[in-house]
Amino acid sequence: MLASWLDGWIMGLGLIVAIGAQNAYVLQQGMRGRHPWMVASICTLCDVGLTALGVFGVASALQAWPKATRMLAWAAAALLLLLAGQAFWRAVFQRRGLHPLDAPAGSRLATLFATLAVSLLNPHVYLDTVAMLGGIGATRPSPLGFVIGAACASAAWFFSLVAGARRFAATLASARSWRWIDGAIGTVLLAIAIRLLHG
Repeated sequence: MLASWLDGWIMGLGLIVAIGAQNAYVLQQGMRGRHPWMVASICTLCDVGLTALGVFGVASALQAWPKATRMLAWAAAALLLLLAGQAFWRAVFQRRGLHPLDAPAGSRLATLFATLAVSLLNPHVYLDTVAMLGGIGATRPSPLGFVIGAACASAAWFFSLVAGARRFAATLASARSWRWIDGAIGTVLLAIAIRLLHG
């Protein structure tokens, strides 16, 4: 279960950090003090729910078609290679960081709906979190361990981002910092893709 938990942690964190719009919003709310802990909680719960839906949904399908496991691993590896390539491209060519002062103020209810929108209305979140994380997690020895690992990564990232928003905002708004982060993300995703292809 520990290996599955670690896979979930690494994969979950790599994908969460790569989703710029959601991170920008969380950082903005943290800097402004606009219900930041509620925002972090909602983002975490959305990620956990989508990951669990993907993992256990795909796991159920694999019970019916066990031969699809290898095909799913190859498909996930291909998508990981694409995401790694995008991360490396951003690391080399991106010239903009996050801009934490662009967020409009809002009530608690408005913040709630805005957080749900930025978490759930991005089509990529379903491809990345439900399809890809779900597909990888379903093939791990312990799908539940994978989900728990991804959940821990999500909670650690969003709550750390909120807690450090004011202190590290200048760093996170720097394009140079995000080029280093994207380089690290690309390396991790590439390593996981290679592991899937050899697994």
